Amino acid sequence: MAKSKKKKPTKPKKAVQETSTKTPLFWLLGILVLTLLSMIPVFQTEFINYDDNLYITENHLITGFDIAGLFSQIYEDQYSPFSMLLMALKIKTFGLSAGALKAFSVLIHLINTFLVFRLMRLLFNAPTYAYVVALLFGVHTMQVESVAWLAASFKVGYYTLFFLGALIFYINYLNKKGSFYYALSIVFFVLSCLSKEQAVAFSVTLFAVDYLRERNLFSKQVILEKIPFLLISLGFGILTLIASEVGEGQTAIANSYSFFERVIFTIYAFGAYWLTLLLPVNLSFFYYYPEQGSIPAYYYGYIIFILLFLAGLWYAIKQNQRVLVFALVFFLINIGFPLVTQLLAVRVSIMADRYIYIPLIGFGIIIAWGVLQLGKKGTFGKYAMYGVGAYALLLAALSFNRAGDWKDSITIFDDVIEKQQTKGKCKAALSSPYTQVGIAYRGLKKADKALTNFSKAVECDPKDASALANRGNIFFDRNQNQEALADYNKALAIDPNNKTALSSSGAIYARTGQTAIATERLNKAIKLHPNFPGAYRNRGTMHLVNQDYANAIPDFQKFLSLRPNDVIAVGNLAFSYHHTGDYDNAIRFFDLAINMSPNNGEYHLLRSYSYTQKGNKAKALQDAQRARQLGHIVEDSYLQSLQ
Repeated sequence: MAKSKKKKPTKPKKAVQETSTKTPLFWLLGILVLTLLSMIPVFQTEFINYDDNLYITENHLITGFDIAGLFSQIYEDQYSPFSMLLMALKIKTFGLSAGALKAFSVLIHLINTFLVFRLMRLLFNAPTYAYVVALLFGVHTMQVESVAWLAASFKVGYYTLFFLGALIFYINYLNKKGSFYYALSIVFFVLSCLSKEQAVAFSVTLFAVDYLRERNLFSKQVILEKIPFLLISLGFGILTLIASEVGEGQTAIANSYSFFERVIFTIYAFGAYWLTLLLPVNLSFFYYYPEQGSIPAYYYGYIIFILLFLAGLWYAIKQNQRVLVFALVFFLINIGFPLVTQLLAVRVSIMADRYIYIPLIGFGIIIAWGVLQLGKKGTFGKYAMYGVGAYALLLAALSFNRAGDWKDSITIFDDVIEKQQTKGKCKAALSSPYTQVGIAYRGLKKADKALTNFSKAVECDPKDASALANRGNIFFDRNQNQEALADYNKALAIDPNNKTALSSSGAIYARTGQTAIATERLNKAIKLHPNFPGAYRNRGTMHLVNQDYANAIPDFQKFLSLRPNDVIAVGNLAFSYHHTGDYDNAIRFFDLAINMSPNNGEYHLLRSYSYTQKGNKAKALQDAQRARQLGHIVEDSYLQSLQ
């Protein structure tokens, strides 16, 4: 009996064939240039006071370059140590320069656009997919938030870079059957998960790739290949749920609605994403939940988008249109994580532009598929490509305009207020953006405008503890203790753990000599929020005023570990060391204070006193004379004693 010849294993197929498979580089260059032009306003934008401060400028793990802490701690309800490490490296190199950091955000977006182009060339033997998908990915207006907002871009950008890299390596593994590429895919997937939790969708995305490549999804090899990826996804998924439980009150808004209502919101968000992808106008930093008990009737109508999606998927499966199935499933898998977490009530916004960053690839594939289908009907394909080009130019123009909205905290939150307001009605959801505008004006020393916005926030939602506490800060700054305490105490009645109200009211009680209650509130603030710098500063100041210098020192040390560039705290720490007799440390920190503020005569005089105690009259005299030159009062008798 003749032996039957074994069939050689065939390479997995590419899903689509085109007559021409060349990809002129100038088209890719044109896509990247148009993407860059659409994002140019990002270079002129600043940090915003919503999460940029929390996760970047005031994140002691990043500013202190605490590598061990980055990987061992869940920071503010999120675990993204690798993206934070990369941000820490940039800050260590370029400092806290918004321009430099945002230039990196744009660069990462350009790299991701190139990786999308490369991914499409590997998936499809059809240049149209590479051109169309990369173009739409690069210039789409919904991508602006993920580039312009640093708190999002440094996580979304890097998780996407590693996500796309892992996909590319996986496809190379399928093409070349090399275990090296498989290992690289796992490594890049882990890096993606360490950059942002949404990366857990990658393991399921691999099944969509296998389906596109006409692999047997139930074969032993395919299943075994996925086990490491699925286990990694499971581990990081559990970690995300743990982190969300650690977070402070972030489920409060969504949890006030029933599960059925959250299902309706999820359906609405799914449909709204598709509508906004098609025509990205009226974009907002926040898309707020409707007022309780007043869910608009049209929300229920969005179920039609679910039905249309399912109908399209059913049609694609019946017609064996694998590309269309892949595109729809890719979108669903990668938008699924934020939609599911919304059902679990761990989101405070009904949808967000940044969640569409990777799913937009599926949208682009659908557009490219449509162009190729029209191309089968003669000249329709050419006109369809012209249409895509015109659409991309419109998106680029909208992106350029939208990027300008991110100029600073005031412009972006004024934009939210304008777009989320209903006939001038001051609904509760607007309390947050009014508060953010107020915080920005306070930072600019425009107290009257800050007070106006905080008062508007309280008017919109009298139960917003943050708005009350921040308005109390304006009264605090003006030494209006009674008004400040009234707002702080109202805030604490609503939220007994509000760190701003606890710390600042503690400072007022200390200021008015009520040390016992001041200590109680400041200690509580520190116990509940051990990394809140304001509480350490206020308690340290209280100890300083009470001449308890030994206890002031650890408070200022902790504060400076969280805010190392605060010259007043540096000076206070030096002053405390001086009064405990530790003149060496006093001089060391006065040196630092003078380096940070060289024209501050007081620091020179205080250092002079420390040098005097050390018996170094020459340096003491030099400092005293410099203090007088800078306009600080120095007694003649003191100068004479040093000569």
